[in-house]
Amino acid sequence: YEIKLRWGDYSKFSNSMFIGTSPEFEMAMYTICFLTRSNQECQFTLNRRPVTIQTHTSYNGALGTAYPKI
Repeated sequence: YEIKLRWGDYSKFSNSMFIGTSPEFEMAMYTICFLTRSNQECQFTLNRRPVTIQTHTSYNGALGTAYPKI
């Protein structure tokens, strides 16, 4: 599912999310992918289906964004 986000004066034109998972599960996936494969694709299998998570580091080295690639 693709959504558009706005936070104050900042816009993110595209984002995606999983449907039917808990927020805790998604946060765990994004955190693991950021810690193991920052600024690149993190590939794994979920329910026998391939999943790719993309992470990007912010200007200060923290997690800037993480999202499933559709």
